[in-house]
Amino acid sequence: QDRLHHEVHYLRRRQAEGYGAFVGKAKSLEPVFRTLARLEAVDAPTVLVLGESGTGKDVVARELHARGPRRDKVFVEVDCAA
Repeated sequence: QDRLHHEVHYLRRRQAEGYGAFVGKAKSLEPVFRTLARLEAVDAPTVLVLGESGTGKDVVARELHARGPRRDKVFVEVDCAA
């Protein structure tokens, strides 16, 4: 239980540091972060994230969910390519 407590604390602290799931602070990510910040407050039941394979669509979806008004609700990821 102590290990779990430390892990939760670590993950919450990391999430508070910008978009914790994203690694790096490249200038090219700044517009992405600004867009995500605007979308955080959107209370939509469904969000469709589009992009090339391997670009981190799942990371974006999880971050939006974790920071949005539905963060306490269930997150369901659907892989449309599968």
